[in-house]
Amino acid sequence: MGAGLLGGCVFTSIQETQIDPYYTPDLVRGIAANGEFPTQVRGSPFADHPDVADKVLARLRMPGMFPQARFVPARSTRQHRVVLVFGPASLGLRGKEACGKLDGMKLAPDPDQLDIVAAFCVADQVLTQIRVQGAAVPGPDDPAFGRVLDQTIVSLLPSNEVDRTGDCEAGAPC
Repeated sequence: MGAGLLGGCVFTSIQETQIDPYYTPDLVRGIAANGEFPTQVRGSPFADHPDVADKVLARLRMPGMFPQARFVPARSTRQHRVVLVFGPASLGLRGKEACGKLDGMKLAPDPDQLDIVAAFCVADQVLTQIRVQGAAVPGPDDPAFGRVLDQTIVSLLPSNEVDRTGDCEAGAPC
């Protein structure tokens, strides 16, 4: 599945969407209900800003269909969490690797392209995953980067149920 959006002047493509049958919006609501949503940020798409984790966490917003919660650093890889990997060196990197150990993951951000692997995980199990690719943006404070993060989270945490094959329910957009 691939989708595109035009966010200001930045074209972004959402690719490789995967939704596990265990995923439900109620699971996300339950985690967000305490006002915090655990998150891991790995890498940076900006050569002159090697550590963007704090800026990314501050900028992320829960989609409107969920209780509002602050994205905070995950305390454990055993808990439910969002994982964002910027500039993965391997084009084959998938959510399974992102949900696992991040220590040995190789990163190679492309200055001409924004590349993000995003996953919603519990331990090393992938509940949802997407790959986001698009034109590079100037920096972490640029509004276009914020729009890319918004679209990433909306796509990663869909508001609808999935059936047992992992496809969205008939008549409901993913």
